[in-house]
Amino acid sequence: MTPAGIPAPTEQNADETNLHPVARFFRSLGDALTAELGNCRDTVYARLESVATDMLAKWNPSAQVTPDQIIDYVLTASALCKQADLDGRFAEPPVSLYAGEHFDISALFWLDGTTSIHQHGFCGAFHVLSGSSIHSQYRFERHEVNAESESGSPLHADDAMCPAIAETQPRAIEGTLHLVGCEVLHAGSTRTIRRGQGFIHALFHMVRPSVTIVVRTITDDPKQNVQYDYRWPGFGFDPFHRHAPTIRTQQFLKMLQKLDMTGYQARLLEVLRVPI
Repeated sequence: MTPAGIPAPTEQNADETNLHPVARFFRSLGDALTAELGNCRDTVYARLESVATDMLAKWNPSAQVTPDQIIDYVLTASALCKQADLDGRFAEPPVSLYAGEHFDISALFWLDGTTSIHQHGFCGAFHVLSGSSIHSQYRFERHEVNAESESGSPLHADDAMCPAIAETQPRAIEGTLHLVGCEVLHAGSTRTIRRGQGFIHALFHMVRPSVTIVVRTITDDPKQNVQYDYRWPGFGFDPFHRHAPTIRTQQFLKMLQKLDMTGYQARLLEVLRVPI
């Protein structure tokens, strides 16, 4: 279960031989990452992208673990490590396989075809465990009217790394979305996850299920790193932001859509501030 050069369990860790193969593999991978990164948050955040990318490629989980083994592990385990995204908002479903102090290793199962176009409020790397996907990457060009910070200077993609600037980022932005390129990912493919607008992407999963292994930071401040979803031709919004008046407005518009389509359309234009 371990790649070439990784020692098998010895007498000192013989108890690991009683672990489920999935738990044993990802505990070994997680411990190796921790040994390389240490427990200093700043170091983990500075190095996780490169270290996780290299280690996922070296350990190649796609050659060591199967989706059926992960399903068996979850359904038979008496306990799991601390779970990120317990509500399963991202993936169908996810499961954490290793919980470090500042990073998490998860398996994400995908049943539906596509994810939204999105950026991340965290960093790390992902690895295709099984299946194949069309991976599209994008660039977002902010319109100048919304592309200035409170200080009056332009906001760039890398500014999401600066807390003082990130705190001023709005929950919705407008601009122009550009497709940069597409590629097909297969089992064994590994890609780096960069935080912020430097890595905007979407995945269309061609096999059901597709499974992705993700190594990511977990102690990011969502107030400092807005994780935008994007819509064509150029609108970005924070899908995790809950604004009570907006939620109620959406609920009432859905009700009007069912009761009175003519009135719904007029009200929708009014809410969107579109001249009739």
